[in-house]
Amino acid sequence: LGSVSESEYERSLRLQKNKEIVRANRENHSQKCDFLYKFHTAKQLIDEKSLYFPHNVDFRGRAYPMHPYLNHLGSDLCRSMLTFKDAKPIGEKGMRWLFIHIANLCGANKMSLDAREEYGKNSLDAILDSARNPVNGSRWWAQAENPYQCLATCFEIEAALQHESGNPALYASSIPIHQDGSCNGLQHYAALSRDEEGARSVNLLPCDEPYDVYSRVAALVAEAVEEHAANPASPWHSECRNLQGEVDRKLVKQSVMTSVYGVTFVGARQQIASRLKERGWTDRDKIYKTSKVAAKLTMKALDKAFKNAKQTMKWLGDCASIISKSGAPVTWTTP
Repeated sequence: LGSVSESEYERSLRLQKNKEIVRANRENHSQKCDFLYKFHTAKQLIDEKSLYFPHNVDFRGRAYPMHPYLNHLGSDLCRSMLTFKDAKPIGEKGMRWLFIHIANLCGANKMSLDAREEYGKNSLDAILDSARNPVNGSRWWAQAENPYQCLATCFEIEAALQHESGNPALYASSIPIHQDGSCNGLQHYAALSRDEEGARSVNLLPCDEPYDVYSRVAALVAEAVEEHAANPASPWHSECRNLQGEVDRKLVKQSVMTSVYGVTFVGARQQIASRLKERGWTDRDKIYKTSKVAAKLTMKALDKAFKNAKQTMKWLGDCASIISKSGAPVTWTTP
C-alpha cells in the first residue's frame, strides 16, 4: 500500500478536525444521556396522582426547582410531559387558546393573536395527523420549534374535538398554555424610566402585532455592519465583511436578554462566539475578532435602542456604589 504525505499545516488541520469530531460526539452522547435521564424519571413517576417540586428561592425572590432532571422550567421534553394535576373545562375560548399555543410552539409567535389562531386552524389536518399517527404519519410536529410540546398539544386538540358531547368547550384539559413576557428586564426598565419608545419595543403598549426587541437590535447591528463593511478605511472593515449575512435575532438575543442583568463586554463576546460556532465557524482567530466587533456593535445598538434604560441602570449602579462606600448595605423594599 502507498502512503500519502501531508505538510505540517495539513496535519494541524486534520488534528483540529479530529478534535472537533470527538467534541461533537461527546456532546451528542451527553445529550442522549440527558434525554434518557429525563424520560426514565418521567416513566418512574407516571402512575403518581400528583407531583410536588421543592424549590430554592434566591435573595431576589426567584424560585428554582431543585429536581435536576424533570421540572416545569426544563427542556422542551420536560415541559411536554408535565401537566396540571386538576383538569378544567376549556370553555368557549379554549380552542382559540390551544390554536394560539400551537402557533407559538411552531415559532409563529410574531403575529397577532387572531393570526396565530388562524395559523392553528389552517394546520388542523396536520395537527390531527400528528396526534393519530405521530411516528409514521407526516411528522408535522417534529418540524416545530418545540416539537415535543407541539405533539402534546396535538393530542390535546384532537381529544377536545373528539369529546363525547360533541362540544369542545366541555373538554377538561390540564395542559399548560404559556404566556411569556418580552425581555422582562427591559420591560421593568422601560416602565421605571417611562420610556415610551422602549416600552413599545417590549410590548408594554397596545399594538396590533407584537414587537420583537431582538429583531430591532439585530436590525441596528446589521445596519452598522453594512456601513463598516462598505468602508475600507474602517478599522472593523474585515470583521464586518465576515458578519455580512450573519446578523439576525438569534445572534444578538442572548446578549440583549442578559444586558439588563449586567452582562460584561467579555460575556457578550463569548455569547456571540458561541452562536458563530453553532453555525459552523471553526477558525478561532476569526471567531474571536469577529465576535469582539459584533459585541461592541450590539452594545452600541442597545444604548441607542434603550437609552433611558441604560441611564436608569447607571443611576442605580451609582447609587449602589455610593451606598457601599458609606459602609452600609444596599437595601430596598419589595412591593
